[in-house]
Amino acid sequence: MLASQETANDQHRFSIPMAVRGALGKTHPDRPALRFNETIHSWQNFNLLSDRLACVFLEKGIGKNDVIATMLPASTAYAMALIAADKSGLLFVQLMLNTKPQICPWSCPT
Repeated sequence: MLASQETANDQHRFSIPMAVRGALGKTHPDRPALRFNETIHSWQNFNLLSDRLACVFLEKGIGKNDVIATMLPASTAYAMALIAADKSGLLFVQLMLNTKPQICPWSCPT
């Protein structure tokens, strides 16, 4: 692939971390970004909390290109950890609970 093609491809990529830090977070800071059960986080709050968790990772010596694994259920904590890992340059691995081994061989039966 040519360098110009790589640049063109990068311009069309979208990710949740980009949305949190980018236009959605800046232009609509008070709008809901994350809803889970009764909990609603605005873009601004979601960005702030994920920044705090990213700082905790760095304070604990977990930095760029390190790998972290979690066993969190689908929740706001999972979303925060995923975004914080991205902001810190970490590789985030989610170990899945209660998933059939045929679907995810690395899942952990309970």
